[in-house]
Amino acid sequence: MYRPPATAPAIVGKEAFAQFYATQQFNHVGLHAQLVDRLVLGSTVIDHERISGIGAQPFEVAVVYEVSAGLIRRTWALAEN
Repeated sequence: MYRPPATAPAIVGKEAFAQFYATQQFNHVGLHAQLVDRLVLGSTVIDHERISGIGAQPFEVAVVYEVSAGLIRRTWALAEN
């Protein structure tokens, strides 16, 4: 997973991704992600999500997925500052 503007990945590999979300995100009791919109362009999927339950206010995020052979190969997460 990349988090622009950083050019190096923030998380690498399925195990690291699962560990991060299990300990840093999915442990928030009130966590909720609302899919606002989805755009599919060939092998690229772009989700616009509204996230609540992490901070005091909900925030917007765009997540870009690169898909190949039915698997997510890379992701980019762009969060509202």
